[in-house]
Amino acid sequence: MTSSQIDITYNSVIKLVLKGKLKLAFDKTRLLIIELQRGEFTDEFENLLQHYQYMLEYFMRDMEDPERKSVYNKLIARLIDLNAALREELKARIDNNFEYSQKRYFPHQLSFQSINDLYDSIQFYHQQKSLSKLASKEAEESSKKLRSNYEKLVAELFAIYWLSTTYNADQKTVFTNILSPDYPESLEQSILVSAITMNLWRRFDQYKVLLLLDICEHNNMQVKQRALVGLLFILTKYNAILHLYPSIRNRLVLLSDDSNIYENLKNIILLIIGTTDTERITKKMQEEIIPEMIKISPIIKDKMDAESLINQDEWDEENPEWADILEQSGIADKLQEITELQMEGADVYMSTFSMLKNFSFFQQIAHWFMPFDPEVSDIQTLFYQDDEHLMGAFLNNAIICNSDKYSFCLSILQMPASQRSMMSKSFKMESKQMEEITKMRTC
Repeated sequence: MTSSQIDITYNSVIKLVLKGKLKLAFDKTRLLIIELQRGEFTDEFENLLQHYQYMLEYFMRDMEDPERKSVYNKLIARLIDLNAALREELKARIDNNFEYSQKRYFPHQLSFQSINDLYDSIQFYHQQKSLSKLASKEAEESSKKLRSNYEKLVAELFAIYWLSTTYNADQKTVFTNILSPDYPESLEQSILVSAITMNLWRRFDQYKVLLLLDICEHNNMQVKQRALVGLLFILTKYNAILHLYPSIRNRLVLLSDDSNIYENLKNIILLIIGTTDTERITKKMQEEIIPEMIKISPIIKDKMDAESLINQDEWDEENPEWADILEQSGIADKLQEITELQMEGADVYMSTFSMLKNFSFFQQIAHWFMPFDPEVSDIQTLFYQDDEHLMGAFLNNAIICNSDKYSFCLSILQMPASQRSMMSKSFKMESKQMEEITKMRTC
């Protein structure tokens, strides 16, 4: 079978099961069983088939069975699980897409023999990090090396929970330890949430869905929100079969009873719906706004006085001539529309930041899901002076997503030192203004 034939057969089984055509579903499943030729899967298939035949026999005898519906649902849920496992194993053998290629090779690329050794190494990093704060600057190089090793550990952690078909006992324990409320680092927690979401997107697993539901009640808001977003995508993808899993259904009912979570889910859904407008916004930026800005840029440049560039007072005030130019060109109305969409949660930076994903940083898949952290090795020189204003401009900016923040920082590091300094000052000014606005709102 080819990869596409495996998918077609799997999807056919799901459709047949949901239509109640179990005989045909078993026939299709047998094709996957024959293709895989693995004893444990064959045994499970024969066991399910026998249960199905017993159920038919009871039905034909018209025997009373108050648990018939429950038994039937459990049977087809197990059949779906078996087909999901068969599809995963077969595609892991032959599929050449990125995810399955990674799945085949990642066990041979890990630095540790067990997840416990990896977890211990991560714990060692956090201990050394605490001690290094008290150390002299002579330990700076050692600290950088320690940080670089830690980031490799995080990447391996992501790979394990993203690509593993099932989680063994040790992996479950480490997962529980890291997601515990008293764990000191939210970066690993966020990475694990994304890893299990990606894992579920590839293959449905009742146990992993329950894990994700647990995280939706986490005490860390960043981790909780990430889990809620992941949950919505997973529920949408597997909506047709969820009713067959009572444990998931019951947990969802309990989750919906929490008014805060309910409101969060509604807001996330609205934001996801808003992303459908991204293509239109990107087209508008590329075909209308940016070309118009390029046209009027010589006019604006002529209006700029060289002395005003160093006059701080004029920088702080709105330039009425620029406003008139923008108004007459028609750009002002378009910019206002984009601003309003941005305030509603639309991604107006797609056209800009999509061009800035070619840095080597993004060749590591885990980095696409990493929360923004100024201590990341690739960008830490930008924040080497522990500048609170510069850090605040990035950390507290809720409009730009994490990966775009990394893109922006990596782009700044490509600039000459003089331009980088000007950019830094600009961010400091913006950060101070935001702090003042926040103080005024809280008063």
